[in-house]
Amino acid sequence: MAGRRPLWDHADVPPRTALEQLASPPGWPAPIVALVLNRLNLPLIAGCAAALRLGRGDRAADLGFGGGRSLRFLLDAVGPEGQVTGIEPSSAMLRYARRRYPSHLERAGLRILEGTAGDLPLRDASQDGLMSANTVYFWRDIDAGLREIHRVLADRGRLAIGISESDEQLRMGFAREGYLVIRPEELVERVRGAGFRDVRLGRRESGRQGAIISARRGARD
Repeated sequence: MAGRRPLWDHADVPPRTALEQLASPPGWPAPIVALVLNRLNLPLIAGCAAALRLGRGDRAADLGFGGGRSLRFLLDAVGPEGQVTGIEPSSAMLRYARRRYPSHLERAGLRILEGTAGDLPLRDASQDGLMSANTVYFWRDIDAGLREIHRVLADRGRLAIGISESDEQLRMGFAREGYLVIRPEELVERVRGAGFRDVRLGRRESGRQGAIISARRGARD
């Protein structure tokens, strides 16, 4: 809607506080941040989940699940025969997700694990799909993160990364506060360089401006 203020306006919240909350929400504000993240990221979350093309019984992971909305998309896609793994560096978000999905955790359809892009707590070739929406700006090393994702994906497993356009990243203050600013086109080249195939860039035409990079892990030699 024209003239509507963004949900997370850095004119109202000190920039370092706002961006640190987005990167790894701590403590008591975490449930509030979770609701904000779910709303902010919903178009990219839905697009990434769809781009994985999951089927019943598949194994899928979300790196940096934040508010946890993505876990529902993945659980619905893989069904009771599949397994979903949510990976987060924030202990507060890990606790929040465990409280939100107790029944799925009990039947082992869902795992909630601590981890980062550079150190994924997953076995080699163990995932049919892995998504990450609006997190790449906070990775310590994009190339190392992409290599880790390549390692954990099964033959022909799929990757989907949601990313805001670079002007939105600048508006949010990522560069000013020392976080990464990267154009979707540059991320496409990084994904290709990590050994992925069929790399595609799709832009969102509604909701918050953003793009989805999807790719396939090639068959192992």
